[in-house]
Amino acid sequence: MCYFDLVTNIYGLPPGTYTVSVYNADGEYVGGGEAIIPSFYLIDYTQSSCLEKFTTEKVLFGESLYFETRADTLMMYHFDAFFNCAAVVVISLEAHGDTLDFFEDDTSSLRAPCTCNFNLEATVTDLPPGTYLARVWRNYEGETFFAGEKIITIEGNILKPEKYL
Repeated sequence: MCYFDLVTNIYGLPPGTYTVSVYNADGEYVGGGEAIIPSFYLIDYTQSSCLEKFTTEKVLFGESLYFETRADTLMMYHFDAFFNCAAVVVISLEAHGDTLDFFEDDTSSLRAPCTCNFNLEATVTDLPPGTYLARVWRNYEGETFFAGEKIITIEGNILKPEKYL
């Protein structure tokens, strides 16, 4: 009997958490564990210049959120997002099953004595077909605010635009 390392590669599985069980040639369980396939999606984002400047705090309810889908692509538009005037906003995406969480983070270490409204856009490509809950979270002055959510459907290769207001 010889000992050796065994490596198996499985391709094409969708993101998620899987239970892996290993059996020997006699069908006896010899070990296993959990395998996590992370969700990696190509995301691109833009930030407008300051639309309006305010010297005092403005109520956050003027913000609006809009989603659009095309084939395997999701576009997120966050109009009038409220940040410090010196904000440099980075948008990231975390996918957990059928939930897509967008995070808008002000990465600037600079602070101006005013606040601004910005238009933010993010585009995610290569999403598998399905129905998702898309949520947007905004980091402002070290606190996270929930900006909104929508149920969206990715059709895949069918080029049929859908809009969600």
